[in-house]
Amino acid sequence: MSDKIQKIGNEPINATYFKDGEIDGCGLTRREYFAVSAMNAILSNSSAVLNGSNDEIKFAAYVGVKAADELLKALENEEKIY
Repeated sequence: MSDKIQKIGNEPINATYFKDGEIDGCGLTRREYFAVSAMNAILSNSSAVLNGSNDEIKFAAYVGVKAADELLKALENEEKIY
């Protein structure tokens, strides 16, 4: 993952700015938010999660994080197009 994608992904989704311009990093990062959204979609699909085993939950977490990383990459590439 590029430094720019990592920086964007680690920014909070609801940043609070102080007078000196620094970001208050409280809350979820964009990457975490995207991963949670993907996991929610996976876990809400009954065919993807049959019995809620640890392996199924780990799989959902893995796919959620991978989806978040790919979304951040796509967003960076979109900026290059325009």
